[in-house]
Amino acid sequence: MNRKKVFPTPFGVCSVAVILCAVALAVFSVLALSSASANRRLSEVSAQSIRARAEAELEADRILALIRSGEPPEGVKAEESGYSFVVDCDGVSALSVKVDTDGSIILWQLIRTAEWAADESLELSDPG
Repeated sequence: MNRKKVFPTPFGVCSVAVILCAVALAVFSVLALSSASANRRLSEVSAQSIRARAEAELEADRILALIRSGEPPEGVKAEESGYSFVVDCDGVSALSVKVDTDGSIILWQLIRTAEWAADESLELSDPG
């Protein structure tokens, strides 16, 4: 009659802990994948914008070289103080350039050409 009391291992607590860890890992992996996808889309849009800006600056340099050689191309406005022209970047922005009569750059600026539209998709309550 010498029996030892055996206590069962609490498998229920261990199982619940393993299941919670698995669910947490699954949630974090889905969040990581969605974040990576959003970062990829953002970097692609940024790369397109940078590429368009570089192409516009290259075109502006070509026009500037023609102005300095004394042969301003069509589309360049001759003013009293020099020349001015605008090179379209991506339909939303453009590069505005003003050059003095001796060929020195007065203004080299990226400007927005598209109309600004407010985001009114968020519904706010009227406090009054």
